[in-house]
Amino acid sequence: MKKITFFTLLFLIVSCEDEKEGSNPFVGTWEMSSASGGIYLIVNKTQVLKMGATDGSIIATTYNNQNILDTYSMNELQINENMDGVFIDVRKFYNDNLSTGVEYYIRDYVSSLDNYDESRFYLGNMNEYYEFVNESGNFNYTLKVDSDGMYTLSVVQDTLYRQTFINFDNVIDSTRYVLVSGALKEVGTPIQAGAAFSMEDDIDLPSSLTLTLNDDSTGFVEEVFDDMRVSTSIRWFLYPDSTFGWNYCYTMNDCSEDGPIFNQYEINENSLVLGLYQDMCEEMGPYCDDMMNSTYGVEIGTTESYWAEINVAMERTENKKRLTSIETLKKKPRRESIFQKINRQKQIIHKSRGEK
Repeated sequence: MKKITFFTLLFLIVSCEDEKEGSNPFVGTWEMSSASGGIYLIVNKTQVLKMGATDGSIIATTYNNQNILDTYSMNELQINENMDGVFIDVRKFYNDNLSTGVEYYIRDYVSSLDNYDESRFYLGNMNEYYEFVNESGNFNYTLKVDSDGMYTLSVVQDTLYRQTFINFDNVIDSTRYVLVSGALKEVGTPIQAGAAFSMEDDIDLPSSLTLTLNDDSTGFVEEVFDDMRVSTSIRWFLYPDSTFGWNYCYTMNDCSEDGPIFNQYEINENSLVLGLYQDMCEEMGPYCDDMMNSTYGVEIGTTESYWAEINVAMERTENKKRLTSIETLKKKPRRESIFQKINRQKQIIHKSRGEK
């Protein structure tokens, strides 16, 4: 809120000066003529990365009094083996096409901590949340790893019972349970030494973008992704260090921070060229190697460069109706853009370093 207030004040000052010295060159309507970019990695050794691809599935079937209620398939796999034991997470998040998210995990500690072995299953959506547990440690699974470091997980009939919280106590209901079985294998993605490798299969740059910038720092952006058109009110800003960007808004006082910040731009009367470059390894500092290894399986000592880059060329077009106030939109998940993916990468970095 302080940032918005500050730049609103800044633009009031700029507007007063513009009346005397000329209009702000950013104000107006711009249409994208070209765009390119993504998140890239260069390594100095040909290898195989863990990019999240899998083959197979882990199936969870819920029961009530031995009657089947529903069946869920999970195919996202994350495994961490360390000095404390083996920690396995299998999940399928809910999204626009999947109303319910499910997650199954195994905590298999070293022998001295066997009493803490457990498996859990979570089932939930935006409104409901259910938990099933097996704290006996008698789950049956196998874990194999191939020469490329890719895991294969097999689970055989793990039975977990419904756990609920009643009168300040955890209560186990044995009439409601879930059976988990199946096999899931990580599928590696080859990367060649010295070649710029795109870290996202679907970069999702818009095929069309129209940007309307008003002189009071409000505006409007219309983005087209394939056959989907997304129109959103924005707050745009021009920082003192000459960076330019915008935040998506849902109400006058609710502007998110998942919009782009371009640290390079060139502007003249009829053209605007925006450039974004972010050195992701610089964000990580000395932890770049460790982060790339734990997140993507990159061999230690082989990361050369890891960066985000976007270039957008725009042309001034006939002014459309300028918005004088923020339009209210229903707050619903937007299709994830490349800008949000870059922010997500930075969040992963900060989280791994214990930062908020």
